[in-house]
Amino acid sequence: MTSGRLYVGNLSYDADEPEIEELFKGAGNVLSAEVVTNARTQQSKGFAFVEMGSIEEAKRAVEILDDEDFMGRKLIVNGARSEGRHDGESDDDSAIADSDSDSDSDEPALAESGADSRA
Repeated sequence: MTSGRLYVGNLSYDADEPEIEELFKGAGNVLSAEVVTNARTQQSKGFAFVEMGSIEEAKRAVEILDDEDFMGRKLIVNGARSEGRHDGESDDDSAIADSDSDSDSDEPALAESGADSRA
């Protein structure tokens, strides 16, 4: 585990961020708790990310809470993957889209200027 960020899976769809934060406080300082939701319906997707104050507290949370019952479900708690992964996926997707749009020479130029404005 290289950070205090944890993945929390198999959550009840009724679990909210204050309840998750309260649960994880038993293992240490909770910096944030974020339930992942469907953007259109705002319904929970059944998992969350919790940021603990330190790697040691994150490890303790995994030891204490992984496979424990919470709101009628056995939690899955482990170290989250790198936060940067999503940024890389977006860049890869745009590169794929650029290579697929060779038929119109204006599209790559627009994509390149868009990339420059983000930097």
